[in-house]
Amino acid sequence: MHASLERYYSLLSTPDDSNLTLCVCHVPQGHFSPLLANAEIGFRLKLTGPHGYFTFKSSTRKPVFIATGTGIAPFVSLARSGVTDFTLIHQAISADELYYQSYFHKVTPKYYSCLPAAPSTAPSSPNLFGSDISECIRKNLRPGSYDFYLSGEREMIRQVTHLVDEAYPESHVYTEVFF
Repeated sequence: MHASLERYYSLLSTPDDSNLTLCVCHVPQGHFSPLLANAEIGFRLKLTGPHGYFTFKSSTRKPVFIATGTGIAPFVSLARSGVTDFTLIHQAISADELYYQSYFHKVTPKYYSCLPAAPSTAPSSPNLFGSDISECIRKNLRPGSYDFYLSGEREMIRQVTHLVDEAYPESHVYTEVFF
């Protein structure tokens, strides 16, 4: 594999799973996802790692998971590994990109999705918000001290970190930048 095709992915798998599972958004003009989308059984990949440090840290503060797009992947793994009593806010460009929402509806009553554009074409749900991520957080998270886990695009992480500093000052923030 050429170095130009190296990519980092978070696993959906838990440490106890016998198979590795990834969440990959197929970008037709992308460099790597089309290769994966068209791979046949027996296709070989070279895997390295782990390289990250985005792991769950037990504390007395309630965990709040915030993701954009495929940034949801590490939260699937954490929930499947036994992390409970968390709030999850997932922002996507379209309802089709709210990956794993049926799973999260089963494992937490505090799953909120938000689409920056009005969700007129999205399925109706009381936990679907047509707002930006900051507004969605303010609507669904009471003032207090939390452990914020942010996974996804750089702009969301910047925006939410500023919000945490402003509105949830005794909280901790852990980040995983996806792109």
